[in-house]
Amino acid sequence: MNPTKLSDLTGPPQVRALVYGGPGVGKTVFAGGSQTKRTLVVDIDIGSTSLHYFPGIRKDLVSVVQVRSAQALSDVVVKLAAAPSAYDLVVIDTLSEFQQIYIGEICKSLKIDVPDQRAWGCILSFMSGLIRQMAQIPIDQIFVAHETVGLDEQTKRQMFKPSFQGAFGAQYARHLDLIMRYLLVEKRVEDAIDKTKTHTVIERYLQCQRDPYSHAKDRFSALAMYEWPVVDDLFDKIRRSSQE
Repeated sequence: MNPTKLSDLTGPPQVRALVYGGPGVGKTVFAGGSQTKRTLVVDIDIGSTSLHYFPGIRKDLVSVVQVRSAQALSDVVVKLAAAPSAYDLVVIDTLSEFQQIYIGEICKSLKIDVPDQRAWGCILSFMSGLIRQMAQIPIDQIFVAHETVGLDEQTKRQMFKPSFQGAFGAQYARHLDLIMRYLLVEKRVEDAIDKTKTHTVIERYLQCQRDPYSHAKDRFSALAMYEWPVVDDLFDKIRRSSQE
């Protein structure tokens, strides 16, 4: 055994992140909105439409490939592994929608209407294997997921979490370095001209640390509880923390 001292490990970390949230909050625009990174969006949920029309998106940096089957996604992963230098960031949008597609494929192949124990085993194996395969590719990655409200078995509290089904819903976090919840928060602010009046504004945040009500994780210990949803700033903050 030849151990390596932590002080000898250099270079910026690869980021494997997941962002989840409710419909229309801005997950895809956040994940695909880099102003510097050559980004491949693997569009499973027709999310690239929002990128096309959202102002400020660097369309010259964003490429899109549409995926509607497990085989198509596997083919994308193989091509990425063969030419990892083609992109700086890969976005899977959305991983939760892909699981639904794969559940349908498995049920059809087994000629059943709903997943049984064997089917759930196949689903867990494929989903976990997919993220492990992606982890071997030296490209930053963001997986996007829908949000659901579930019951935490230990605390018996309702918790916001990514919308994954079966055993994968309890095991997905182990494969990722960063898990963030995208939040929209309404605030009342004073009118800039008439100080007697207020109006409502919507502020956007990424929750990067776990609380009793939300799944979150920051393996880099680089991010605050809440961060602005600007992908380049977030990645820069993680890179800087690795050099300190």
